[in-house]
Amino acid sequence: PGQRDGKDFTMQLEEATLRAVVLNQVWQARIASGSFFFNWGHSVTAVGGPAALLPGGWWLHWDLPNTTDDTMGAAQLVNAMVLDLESSATPWVEFTPGGQFDSAYLIYSAGDADQYATWNRIFLNRQQEYVALYRPNKLTPWDWVTVKPVYNYEWNDVAQNLAALRGWNRADPMHGKLDSTGMPKDINDSVVKELERIGWMNAPNASLEQIQIVGSDGVVKYAMTVRAFIGASDTLVMFGPAAPPRLAEVQAQTPETQNLPMPILYDEKGAPLPANQQQFTPEQWARWQRESTMWNFLRDNPKAVGSDLQVQFRFKDNTSWAPIYCHDSDGNRYVCGYRPVEWDLSTAYYFDGGNVKEAWLVMQLLGEVGVRTLGMSYASGLYQGTGMLFAMAQVVHHDEFFSGYEPESIWTFDARASQLPERLAEAWEVIH
Repeated sequence: PGQRDGKDFTMQLEEATLRAVVLNQVWQARIASGSFFFNWGHSVTAVGGPAALLPGGWWLHWDLPNTTDDTMGAAQLVNAMVLDLESSATPWVEFTPGGQFDSAYLIYSAGDADQYATWNRIFLNRQQEYVALYRPNKLTPWDWVTVKPVYNYEWNDVAQNLAALRGWNRADPMHGKLDSTGMPKDINDSVVKELERIGWMNAPNASLEQIQIVGSDGVVKYAMTVRAFIGASDTLVMFGPAAPPRLAEVQAQTPETQNLPMPILYDEKGAPLPANQQQFTPEQWARWQRESTMWNFLRDNPKAVGSDLQVQFRFKDNTSWAPIYCHDSDGNRYVCGYRPVEWDLSTAYYFDGGNVKEAWLVMQLLGEVGVRTLGMSYASGLYQGTGMLFAMAQVVHHDEFFSGYEPESIWTFDARASQLPERLAEAWEVIH
C-alpha cells in the first residue's frame, strides 16, 4: 500500500502483507569460507503461518535488540521452517501437524530437480525427471506433474555414454571432423549427427531437446521441444499441449526439397576435386537439403507438430580473450591458456505471435531449482541459462501493460520461477 501526493508516491511499508514464502533446499560443502560443492534440492511455496505475522518493513533492520521483527529474526524463522519441513511426517509437502507452523500450508512442492549422484549427471551433465505437487489453494486437493527432461529425442545414446565414460574426444569432440571452413567432412558422422542437434545454447545442459510436463494421469499435458542443426544460426523452440511427433513422421508432411546447387570444391587450376575430397556426396547433399526444408516447414507450419508457440532463439558469445603466458624450464615463453578480457554474451528471441503467457505460466511449474538446472533461468552468466523465461516475461509484461496488471505482476521479472499463489492458480487452469 501507499499514498500519492501529486507526482510523489510514498510506500507504507509498515502495512505490507506477506503473499508467500518460496523456500529452496541447498546442500553445500565448504572448506573455510569457500564453497567447493553446491547442490540444489527441493523447492516449495508456503502461505500463511508465523511468517505472515512479521510486520512490514522488517527487512529494513538487520538485528534490533529485544525483538525478532528484523532480518535476523526472519532468517531464523525461515531456518525453523526448513527444519520442520525436513522432519515432517510428509517431508517437504506439509508442516508438522500441531507444530510451530501448523497454521501455514504449502501450495507448491517440487522434488529434487538437481539430482547430482546419477550417471547421467556425472558423465553427460543431464538431469533426471522429478515430480512437482501443486494446487491453486488450500481447499483443492493436491495434483502433480512429472517434469521429464528428454535428451536424444531421435536416437539411442549408448555410444555417448561409453564415450563419456572412456573420455573419448572429451577435450574437443569435433577434432578432425571439420574442414578448414568449419563444415563437416562427413555429414553422416555419428558425432556430427549428435552435435548438429544440440541447440539449447548457453544452458548448463546444452543437449536438452525436450521438457515434458506429464500429468498425474500419465499423459503429456505440455511440452517444450528444442530443434537445431548445423548451418542454422537459430534454434527453433516449440511450445505446445503435446509432444511433437518424431521428425521422421514430420518429414512425410514436408513439401518437396528445395533444389539448391551442391557446393563443389575446385583445385588451383579450376578443376573439380575428386569425389573423396568434396564436402558432400550427392546423397549427403540431398539429405542436408531435406533437413533445411523441414526446418522451414516446422517454422511456417507450427500446427503440424502440435505447437502453439514457436521461438527462434540465438545466442552469441563475442567475449574478447587474451593469452596467458607461461615459461618452460629454459625460460622460453609460450601460451598456456586464455583469460577473458571482457564478457560479451547476447541472445535474441523471435516469437511467432502464439500464446506466450500460457507457455510462460506452465514453465513456472518447473520451480526455481528446475528453471536453473534445465536452462530456463533468467541467469545471464556463461553456461548458466538461455534467458528464455526472461524473454517470455518481456512479452507478458507488454501484454499486461495494455490489458491491466495483476497483483503478482510486480514479480514477473524476478530471476526465478513465479511460484506464487495467483500464478500457480493460472498454471493450474492451463494444465486442467
